[in-house]
Amino acid sequence: VLSGSPLTVSYGFIAAYDDVTKNVFVKDRSDFYAYSPDTNKYTRLNSATQDISLYFSGTLDTKRRKFVMVGDGTVKVIDLSTYQMTTLNTTNAPSVLSNGSPGIGYDPVADRIVVWSGGSNVYALNMDTLVWTQVATNAGPTTSQASTGTFGRWAYIPQYGVFALLNSIDQNAWVFRVPH
Repeated sequence: VLSGSPLTVSYGFIAAYDDVTKNVFVKDRSDFYAYSPDTNKYTRLNSATQDISLYFSGTLDTKRRKFVMVGDGTVKVIDLSTYQMTTLNTTNAPSVLSNGSPGIGYDPVADRIVVWSGGSNVYALNMDTLVWTQVATNAGPTTSQASTGTFGRWAYIPQYGVFALLNSIDQNAWVFRVPH
């Protein structure tokens, strides 16, 4: 267990809060941690064998207990029972996975990983079949992704069953609901 922050770089982190463990899972470009807000301590769960670039974004698949990341044209998953990272071979992958730091979230009602990366199209990944589908054509946000990426500005709000996008202080906020 590490007190304070063991994170050695100032950018390129992915984090997701887990209601089950009450921890925040944190992925930097090489290591994977659990941070306990109660104790203010980090626990390194895996190190140096799980490199990713800073162009990834991530979310937590609460049903399958997977930390899912997209970026650089790929989908990477850390299994929360083993803390090992693998690359998924998905079908029909959208080109937005190659965009820098796309917005990603898990919709537990639709049971899909949902990705947005600029424009009006939204894509969803079925984690059981590993097939991507386009769930919105010209029905999603109509703005461009910020030049630095979307990151957590695309997030699922469970109380309302929608994704919200707060892309820029100079743009309207968007909401999007995955069709069920």
